[in-house]
Amino acid sequence: MKANHEQQEQEQFDRAVARKESALKLLAPLGFVDSDDDEVPGAIWHKGCALTLDATRMSPAEAVEAILNIGRERGRSEIRVTVRTALGL
Repeated sequence: MKANHEQQEQEQFDRAVARKESALKLLAPLGFVDSDDDEVPGAIWHKGCALTLDATRMSPAEAVEAILNIGRERGRSEIRVTVRTALGL
């Protein structure tokens, strides 16, 4: 029973690593790298954006959509600060 559980954990780990490698093929040109975290084997991160994604929980397409949404929100926030500063608020 214990051997079966360990085998299942190893299979999950292997699937997570495979998904991460697939995601990195798409996202590495955007600056994402392997986080090298054994506790979250599917994790990739982008230092410049301070953003970590778990490839086991989202597909690369979902990751790109999340990145775009985060970028839009950060852009809106920066514009709000700039406008408030310009208006003296």
